[in-house]
Amino acid sequence: MALILPLGLVDVARADPRITLYLGGDILTMEGPTPRYAEALLERDGWILYVGRQDQARAKAGEGAQLVDLKGGTLLPGLIDAHGHFILASHTLLNANLAGVRSIPELIQRLQAHAGSVPSGEWIEGMGYRVEQLAERRHPTAAELDQVSATRPVFVQDGSGHEGAINSALQRRMGWPAAAPAGEEWVFSVLQARPPRSLQRVREGVRRAVALWTANGQTTASELGFGLSGQDLAVVEQIKAEQLLPIDVVLYAKHDRRDQVRERLGRAGRYDRRVRWAGVKVWLDGNTSAMASASGLDVPALTALLLELRRDPRWAGARQLGAHAVGAQAAETLLQAMERATASAGASDHRTVLHHGVVLRPDQVQRARQLGMGVSFTAAGLYPMGDALAQALGPERQAWLGPIGSVQRAGIPFSLHHDAPAGVSPSLMDALWSAVTRTTRSGAVLQLQERIAPYAGLQALTSQAAYQLFEEQRKGSLAVGKVADLVVLDANPLKVDPMAIRRIQVLATIKQGHWVYRSPQWGGSAAGQREPVAHQDAAAVPEAGAQGRPAEKSR
Repeated sequence: MALILPLGLVDVARADPRITLYLGGDILTMEGPTPRYAEALLERDGWILYVGRQDQARAKAGEGAQLVDLKGGTLLPGLIDAHGHFILASHTLLNANLAGVRSIPELIQRLQAHAGSVPSGEWIEGMGYRVEQLAERRHPTAAELDQVSATRPVFVQDGSGHEGAINSALQRRMGWPAAAPAGEEWVFSVLQARPPRSLQRVREGVRRAVALWTANGQTTASELGFGLSGQDLAVVEQIKAEQLLPIDVVLYAKHDRRDQVRERLGRAGRYDRRVRWAGVKVWLDGNTSAMASASGLDVPALTALLLELRRDPRWAGARQLGAHAVGAQAAETLLQAMERATASAGASDHRTVLHHGVVLRPDQVQRARQLGMGVSFTAAGLYPMGDALAQALGPERQAWLGPIGSVQRAGIPFSLHHDAPAGVSPSLMDALWSAVTRTTRSGAVLQLQERIAPYAGLQALTSQAAYQLFEEQRKGSLAVGKVADLVVLDANPLKVDPMAIRRIQVLATIKQGHWVYRSPQWGGSAAGQREPVAHQDAAAVPEAGAQGRPAEKSR
């Protein structure tokens, strides 16, 4: 049911709350391999009733329908977050924001300012700093974090979420006599040990996560690591009990927590109060600084897991595997396991997804195609990290870096994601911009042949992302019978200069007919008066030309 909104967004003539008519802007359906537009769209009770000509839409709607004038905005299917950490974000959005800090003293100051707002019994936490941006080029020490508190646990995670530091009080609580153990597993151990937050704090964390995802046009969120934090199951149970979600959330359980998830959540594969448990997540390496490591499962263990998911009736509805594979070595582990599992169990519609794909060899791309796999790229990292990664890989291997174009040409289904709160930006427009332009901080273009067209990028955020989640029958395009998950943008990504794509703003987000976000700028203010979306690396936001609404590209 659509709501009547102020500021001229909706004009009502004998309003019938069952039917809403959208017109007055570009309506990009995302149906088919090339762009298709419609003049109007009808929604009734959260479902798409009609897409096509305006005169026919008005006739079908009748005089009592609500009228939504897009006022030149662009209507698209709601954006799909194919790889994020929504549940983790409901924790971290309650912590100190350490994005953009330039030194350890500044990091300490932010934590100290945040500490006063942390309820008794909770740890003092922060997330978002990046070692390469700190003057000291290292993580803070336990002694430095003791300046925040010598008695309360203090825990910080870097922007990737894979590294961090703890103070002396938390070292003692964890039973570690000296510095925290090396590797990301210690971070996961600390997340498991975090004490539960109150029901009120959980509500607030979920509210903040919903606000972040919807402000960025996303009507389906995901958690690719459900069970990372010790309170995750309790949070989802509270979400369901109190029906806290206005958008859908898809869960992929951490592989070593899958039995616990199955026992607590039980039913899998279908949405239950907007939560769906879809599969299992594995980590096969670390972040970009450790992408050559061989952490995680080996080939025999991963093969056994794949066969378990395919054969064991306990996993009906939650058989999909998502694999964290940043580097080529991790990709090789996944490919070999997939080859063994397929030889043993035969081909199936498994839609196993290789997530991140920062480095993929050409032969690995072809093998992924043969195995029926998908790839989900963390595209936005190309701008802030592309120069350093290219230098580290050297001339021969640079061509393997984020091969989005190669994956598209091979016919592999792919998506673009943000990985928030661990990614560079929660904006999927940012990811789209990076995939289309492949511009690095130095101004270089990283492997021109790996650029993709804006329409292919939009498919990766809508129809292809829906396919990746096994939801292409319900979501991802504007077609009769699909859910009315919609986003209104202030410009059409296909009609602006590609360099301006990341400046495109979300005006409204609509989930099954319910308005879950509306920009305060809608209805009068010029689009150009808005600032770019919040970015973890402020220096990584390039100028997109003149101020104002992104310019139409020349025809």
